[in-house]
Amino acid sequence: MGIVEFMTQWEQLAKRLERLFGDSTSSLSHHPVMKWLHGARDAYLSGERVQGCARAAFAQFAVEDLERILAHDENLFRHFKKALRRDRSATAYFGIRQEIRMAASLITKGIDFNKSEAPDFTLGELGLECTSAHLVKGAPTNRSLAYKLASAIAKKSQTAYSTRLNVLAIDMSNLLFHEGVGSTTNTLSWTEELQASLQEGVNRSPFQAVLCFAYAWVQAGPAGGATLSNYYSRVDRDEMDSLPKAFLDNHFPSGSIWVYAQLQKHV
Repeated sequence: MGIVEFMTQWEQLAKRLERLFGDSTSSLSHHPVMKWLHGARDAYLSGERVQGCARAAFAQFAVEDLERILAHDENLFRHFKKALRRDRSATAYFGIRQEIRMAASLITKGIDFNKSEAPDFTLGELGLECTSAHLVKGAPTNRSLAYKLASAIAKKSQTAYSTRLNVLAIDMSNLLFHEGVGSTTNTLSWTEELQASLQEGVNRSPFQAVLCFAYAWVQAGPAGGATLSNYYSRVDRDEMDSLPKAFLDNHFPSGSIWVYAQLQKHV
């Protein structure tokens, strides 16, 4: 992808973000999605072209999810619009981004849901709660990853939920933005040891299952470009109710869909 093509697509994406939020690019300079766009442009112009395309893909993914939500429910879009403007920290953003991704996913799947608080989404007796897990900057280890995920599960376990049966969705995207690609890749490989460690935490929690999400990208062709996908791994409690099991089996099939080759490059 040449610089002219990249900047043309970059400007088109910036205009889509402007239309969504009703502000100019300059007014949106501190918006979390615009920050991804600025990072994409800076990386591309500094010679890191694939990295620039990957960051632009991350921003585009967010814009597409927001556009899908707006087309489906203006009130729900206004909720997320306000949340993105209010909470600009990285910690807050990844949690909100998981809610946006979950809402867009449910809409795409044609699933009826209500936006609520504790849990974030209700589907009759079933609730979906969203959160995020973070690691300090540096090369993470399997142990610290398990600890952070277990901490996220334990923290959300303290909340009182309005629904009887609940599933927790954890966004781990910031794991992909740390230094040390090699060690991060090994960390994100869904090992039996990590699975067993999380299984204990899920069984102790009030959740029927935990879905762990992360974004990863692969280079799209020799010209540069990048394709971004949202991957997940699912951990069910040993004695799982039939209602959430049927829902998850249909819409989030059991097991890990992360593939080592797909985690060779990170945004």
